[in-house]
Amino acid sequence: MKDVTVEFTSQSNCEFEILPFTLYDHKKRVLTKDYWIVNPIGTFGCLNKEASEIKYVDKDDAKSEVVSIRKFVFDPKKLKNAPDLFRVPERVRDYFIS
Repeated sequence: MKDVTVEFTSQSNCEFEILPFTLYDHKKRVLTKDYWIVNPIGTFGCLNKEASEIKYVDKDDAKSEVVSIRKFVFDPKKLKNAPDLFRVPERVRDYFIS
């Protein structure tokens, strides 16, 4: 099965990569091919950076690289157009679901 990229345009222009996933048992026999990994392409900037607890490389420069985020606070105005599944640019390894 091929990888698929789908664009959902109901609320916002957000692209998702949809990858087939095969689950095997301990003897490497196929149990099911009914699963998929859904990965949002890109990010959606909706954090309230002042209210969030973000640690930057350069403590005096909020535009420097993010080291960690202890608390995410979203800006309600920015969330109005958010897709149902997204990542924020400050930490792309985390996924957020409505």
